[in-house]
Amino acid sequence: MQQPNFSELRRYEYPLLDEEDQTYVDNTGSALIPASLVEGYEEFLSSALYGNPHSDSVASQRSTDAVEKTRADVLAYLNADPAEYDLIFTPNASGALAIIAESLVWDRDTSLVVSKDNHNSVHGMQPLAISAGATVDYWGLDSELRLQESPEDIVQRQTRRNIVCVLPPKSNFSGVFHPVAEYVHVLQESGVTVILDSAADLAERQPDLSKVKPDALCISFYKIFGFSTGVGALVIKKTLLEKFRRKRYAGGTVRFADGTARHILHSGHEGFEDGTPNFLGIPAVSAGLDFIEQKAGGMKAIGRHVNALTATALERLGDIENVRIFGPQDMTARGATIAFAVYDARGNPVPSRTFSEAAKKKGISYRAGSCFCNPGAGIAAQDITDTRLDELYRELLTKGRHEVDMPEALRISFGPHNTRADIAKTVTFFRGVARRALRATGSRSR
Repeated sequence: MQQPNFSELRRYEYPLLDEEDQTYVDNTGSALIPASLVEGYEEFLSSALYGNPHSDSVASQRSTDAVEKTRADVLAYLNADPAEYDLIFTPNASGALAIIAESLVWDRDTSLVVSKDNHNSVHGMQPLAISAGATVDYWGLDSELRLQESPEDIVQRQTRRNIVCVLPPKSNFSGVFHPVAEYVHVLQESGVTVILDSAADLAERQPDLSKVKPDALCISFYKIFGFSTGVGALVIKKTLLEKFRRKRYAGGTVRFADGTARHILHSGHEGFEDGTPNFLGIPAVSAGLDFIEQKAGGMKAIGRHVNALTATALERLGDIENVRIFGPQDMTARGATIAFAVYDARGNPVPSRTFSEAAKKKGISYRAGSCFCNPGAGIAAQDITDTRLDELYRELLTKGRHEVDMPEALRISFGPHNTRADIAKTVTFFRGVARRALRATGSRSR
């Protein structure tokens, strides 16, 4: 496949960036919607009538066909064998993880292993597991925010018979690529159920589930191509799905219900897609996958493009004396996401509120926050002690979020729409923030 011209792609597919003089470097938060996807979706909506798939009509069947085509398209994109994997449509990756948390059988024979680099939607599984008697173990991080221990060591220290491990292929905080291709095999050889939260990873890499076969994989499609924002997926081995036990039921998931607790669930994905599916939003996913393959040159081309931009951004940010990059300082096993902080001359991080308005006036969209919904990586990156965490917890019990001085970081991330000019503008802005911080507190660097 020919390498696309990403400058031309930006001009035709993302014209609003230049029309509004915007620099969007928050691709890990959400990809931008390409113009052709909007146009194609408008044509889809206006070309035919679509009705509730739970009805029996021409409009209903048309919706059903569109949803099932998308289900097949996603499995094909992931190279997942439909005989081995099923796909449950969800609102997002968090919704996929919620199904897992609520449907896995947690008991005193089970251990949940989560990495310190997981998203809050993974950490949120812990209360359900613990309340049922399961234990929770944490896979720690090293100084580069990579998984610190070997999978063999993790398995060896578990004392429970059943082990469930949830990992991110890519960190949404630091951009680290964790070696899940190797780890999935090793863990599964020891009987571990392996779940991948791939929400951040799929924006720049395309999994091949014929080679690396996690038991389940969670997706948010808007992070890949910007739309539809209300559609995600749980791609799951049928053997694992058969072990799930739902604690409730909803419209569309049952083949028998009599108004009491008695019911019979549909088998497979139908038993987990609550209510009326997003039958107008789901088909946009197929169009988004077509955009990746046909217009953007495929995910490998996107990966090469954003990696080159990230290498430039890392080098230029690293030249600023009072900027600290969290995680890998180079492109070794990392993706197109960079977390960092700007410090004043006393070594204190500069709060983003002091320059957020200036960034808006410059048209720069980036991410600032305490952890980007990834508290473990943020805590490890900034060396936040348990004592300080206890203090923050007590403060937030009685004060509003904006009344507490929370540790925070900055994050920039790149997609197919970005250019070297975006990198230059963004780094120039943060270089100015850094210089002003030193002038305001003295010339001594940290």
